[in-house]
Amino acid sequence: MKRIGLVALCCALAGALIGDVTSSPAPRPQEQEAAAPAAAAAGDDDTAGADALTSELAGMRRSLHEISLLLSAALDQQEMSVLMTRIELKQRRLQPLEVSLRGARGSLESVKDERSHLTDMIEMMREEAGKDTPDAESLKPEVERGRKQLDRLAEREATLRQRIIELEDDLARNQEDIATLEEMVDERLGLR
Repeated sequence: MKRIGLVALCCALAGALIGDVTSSPAPRPQEQEAAAPAAAAAGDDDTAGADALTSELAGMRRSLHEISLLLSAALDQQEMSVLMTRIELKQRRLQPLEVSLRGARGSLESVKDERSHLTDMIEMMREEAGKDTPDAESLKPEVERGRKQLDRLAEREATLRQRIIELEDDLARNQEDIATLEEMVDERLGLR
């Protein structure tokens, strides 16, 4: 939109300059009669001067058109540079997200393994506590502590699962943004 306005402004300026020279108002009849003898003598000089002026204005018009083309190309290049910078920044943001996601997934697996191991231990302690042995009574508080630890691990697991979902969503959003920006670059380069 800016580019079209700049081109139109340059063309309008050139047109106005050329139009002012070529479309001067017609002289009044009295002026024509008084100027007739002088015009005959200077007629050739005026025509040559007008032609030179018209030629110079046409050259200015071409120059303005070339300037508008150069400005348009510079604007295109600047817009492409901004798009490429945005892609680069988005790609830099992906790496920490991927690292965080791998870390959260690793932590989740550790918590799941710990819960499985603790569940097995609690089950063994329950079996021992159910037997009629001297150590059976001392295992009941251990079983209760194990259950509380299982509850804490379940909460930790739920927190990690939620964090993983958030990271996956953020990662997907950034990947979509990059794909959109790359499509814009491809369109500008005429690849799509």
